[in-house]
Amino acid sequence: MERSKPGHASPSFVQRLENQMEPGMAEMFRAMMDVDGPLIYGAGGDHPLPAHVPARHGFQSMITMALYPKVGKAWQFSVVQCSYAGTWSSSEVCLVREIGRRLSDGLSSLLSYRDLRKNEDDPSILEMTRLTLEHLFMSGHTGDFIAHRGVLDEGVQFIQKPFTVNELSAKLAEILGYEKADTIGNQ
Repeated sequence: MERSKPGHASPSFVQRLENQMEPGMAEMFRAMMDVDGPLIYGAGGDHPLPAHVPARHGFQSMITMALYPKVGKAWQFSVVQCSYAGTWSSSEVCLVREIGRRLSDGLSSLLSYRDLRKNEDDPSILEMTRLTLEHLFMSGHTGDFIAHRGVLDEGVQFIQKPFTVNELSAKLAEILGYEKADTIGNQ
């Protein structure tokens, strides 16, 4: 995604060109992934801006960082200065770092949702997930009443309300395969 003032849009974006790996780009990506936070390229920055960048992409300086969502591969987030070779203040660096962290969180949610939607039509994945989860059903009715009504699926554990913390702890220990002595309140 690119957002710019009129007259300053990147030619590759305006013409919808794919960005090819250019000289120096691999080094830039490697450097970006080796640090935790933004890097500055261009005037007053950590690294010089590759010579071909101003002519090809139309910007004079850049602050960039790698984003690491919890799902998938790393992404790049950059803010560029097109009209002049500007310098980036420490507060701008902090702002880009915080925006990047929030973008990573948002990407994690978005990518997870995308993957979930993609797999939603595959019943084997949903069934596999359902089979690996333990269930504990709680009710004020007796176990016999619940069983007679056919509410519980086979293998679903039941605990009748009201129950004490120790009773719940013992039931959870039974379901999860722990010894009663390993549970809270039973040491």
